[in-house]
Amino acid sequence: MRQQATLRGMLVVEHADPGLALLETDKAQDARYAQGVGKRLRFALQIIRTVNTEKDLYRFNGLHYKRLKRPGGESAVWLNDKWRLEMIFSGDAPNEKVRILRISNHYDD
Repeated sequence: MRQQATLRGMLVVEHADPGLALLETDKAQDARYAQGVGKRLRFALQIIRTVNTEKDLYRFNGLHYKRLKRPGGESAVWLNDKWRLEMIFSGDAPNEKVRILRISNHYDD
């Protein structure tokens, strides 16, 4: 019974780009980004998968989670000083989902 409560509350993660799903599972893909970005992506997604709602991400100060000032309700977490993992949430708890959109260069240089 305890296990059902835990599974019911976790966010469902979807990837808009199959390359991001591959980056999550295949460390050889890390070369596509700056050093440490792949490792930080995997860390962030582990946390995202364990929370119950979007609001729970604010508790993890190391992620620097915030809602972006863009139309469409996008959010982001820091992967390092330059790169962000952008996502969008849909649905309501306990059926909330997160769609991972992209890794973006925060400064566009």
